[in-house]
Amino acid sequence: MKARSAGAPRTVLSVAYPFAAVGPDAVGGAEQVLAGLDAALVRAGHRSIVIGCDGSRPAGRLVAVPPPSGLLDDRTRDLHSARVREAVDWALDRWAIDVVHYHGLDFHRYLPSVSMPVLVTLHLPLDWYPRAALVSSRPDIHFVCVSDAQTRDRILPSPLLATIPNGVPVDRYVCGRARRAFALVLGRICPEKGVHLALDAAHRADMDLLVAGAVFPYEAHERYFRDEVVPRLDARRRFVGPVGQRAKRRLLARAACVVVPSLAPETSSLVAMEASASGTPVVALAAGALPDLVEHGRTGWVVERPDELPAAMRAAARLSSDVCRRTAWARFDARVTADRYLAVYEQVSRGHGRAAPAALRVEVLPERASSEDLVDEWRTLFERCPDATPFQSPDWLCAWWRRLARGEPRLATVRAGTELVGLASLCITRSADGCCLRFGGDSIGDYVDVLADPRWRMAVGRAVLREALRRDAGWDRVQLGNLPPNSPLLAAARALPRGAIATGDGIPCPAIQLAPTFEAYLGTLSQGRRRKIRRAARLFAAAPGARIEPAGADTLEGLLDALFALHGARWRARGERGVLADPGIQAFHRDVAARFLSAGLLRLWVARTADGIAGVYYGFVRGDRAYAYLGGFDPQYAALSPGSLLIAHAIDDACAHGCLTFDFLRGTESYKYAWGASDTPTRVLSAGAARRVAAPLQRAARVAAR
Repeated sequence: MKARSAGAPRTVLSVAYPFAAVGPDAVGGAEQVLAGLDAALVRAGHRSIVIGCDGSRPAGRLVAVPPPSGLLDDRTRDLHSARVREAVDWALDRWAIDVVHYHGLDFHRYLPSVSMPVLVTLHLPLDWYPRAALVSSRPDIHFVCVSDAQTRDRILPSPLLATIPNGVPVDRYVCGRARRAFALVLGRICPEKGVHLALDAAHRADMDLLVAGAVFPYEAHERYFRDEVVPRLDARRRFVGPVGQRAKRRLLARAACVVVPSLAPETSSLVAMEASASGTPVVALAAGALPDLVEHGRTGWVVERPDELPAAMRAAARLSSDVCRRTAWARFDARVTADRYLAVYEQVSRGHGRAAPAALRVEVLPERASSEDLVDEWRTLFERCPDATPFQSPDWLCAWWRRLARGEPRLATVRAGTELVGLASLCITRSADGCCLRFGGDSIGDYVDVLADPRWRMAVGRAVLREALRRDAGWDRVQLGNLPPNSPLLAAARALPRGAIATGDGIPCPAIQLAPTFEAYLGTLSQGRRRKIRRAARLFAAAPGARIEPAGADTLEGLLDALFALHGARWRARGERGVLADPGIQAFHRDVAARFLSAGLLRLWVARTADGIAGVYYGFVRGDRAYAYLGGFDPQYAALSPGSLLIAHAIDDACAHGCLTFDFLRGTESYKYAWGASDTPTRVLSAGAARRVAAPLQRAARVAAR
């Protein structure tokens, strides 16, 4: 693979926040920054490709994503994120991209399926992003902050590559000499921007005020505009809606001052920079970076309280337009920002090259023993995949093949030359409905999926899907699930012709996004829930001989016996056997637990008192995720809440281990949500009988082969 030389033309794929247009008339700050970088890339002779919503007008190539309709609720956001992810994978397949640059709050929802240089500019306060998104296990992701204020007293993203302050094209703004007696508010209309405070201040200062900006179709934003902004409007305080660049420059040049009454910890403020470039003072609340951007008494006034805004607005006329303009040239020139980003693009892409997907070769091995022959290679591949779950490990799946496999096991291997870069444990089952291809172990494991080297995720997904959809493959139905949201198979399936394969909902897996410490996590729960957890800990600690012990090599067998017995007793009380009653299942877990213990993945704890075992917890930890698999407790200890006690202990251990997520795995039992869990969706890919979908499958196979 030939690496790019320093200074050679590069191709940058920029991914915008999917609900706001990018271009000369962009409303949002992130979109304006992206538009400036896009234009700078084109001017410098590089290729710029922008993924943005319809209506965007970049200087480079646009890959348009249809905008959502109606309110932007969770379902709409999930659907739109899937569309953006499809667009990213499509662009990576079509062009030789050197860097993917993300600008949106939800960038983590549509990261590339392949390993390649990724740059993420964090335009918003760091605590607005999911913590897991800022602590990446992928070595190819680099973060950029936009101000020093953004990183003060906060958990920094890892790895933080640079802090690059935003800028504006100062030369495009005209310094207003004959300013009029109206104040101006520019930007999104939403609660955190505090527009209502500017309207109240304008009333008290007896000043005219124009509010220019967009109301995005979020329910909270529309309610805020309706309930807090509209009632404060009158003949002298008016809402003029979104404005284009020409109208914005005219307003900035004529305004007596620009008011920035933000209640959020602003990381930057293009509006404040544009005002200075127009020679117009800024009146702002002291939020986030604003005290650093507005020089108090020179280019504006920075006040601590909303009731100080009226006096500051009246005093703005005393400040010099020339000083504001000179400050903008010295501090806020967008050309400096663009030059720093171009240098970063070269830095992160230098030496990068991607192998061609055509080099992959798929082989389906029918023999059960093949898995044992591949264990060393399989384990090496597993260690290279930071997002792989314990249920994809050779220890888990080889034990399943030995103890529980039904039907005809298959092992699909994907190789680049001689290197193993992908693997799928499969099984063919036969019934009256026909012959079905499934994942091996899908009944006892969660997030079953293809194991794919991060460098080859998309290509491995295509290769395995192509093999599954071959018309002469020997099965007439395909059902692959429960797939995690970032599955390479889902990414590949989205590129297939409609009707080739169906995508349905799997069983959700509730999970907790953890805080850095257990105490910080407890702070996210309700006061009542915290009391219950602490009370259980006190009661247990007061019991004679109370202690929680981990399994060791000498105690493992005994603790597993206790787990099987306690779990079985619970189900027998309901008149059922329970999953752990089967001797094959018990043998499987004995195999797995011994292997996971030696690999450091096992979390098997027992809660004891002087009188006996109160409960047993059985789970795993891998990378930045902990998994709660099973548990059992003795009903006679119910007053001590051993189940809750052990889960709290497991969460505490996960925080100490540096985990970002505590996963309760599949099932929507109510107790999981009491711990603050929210659903992680899973998906199922399925295709019907070959005689009904033969033509779509043939088309799909041709597409997957490309």
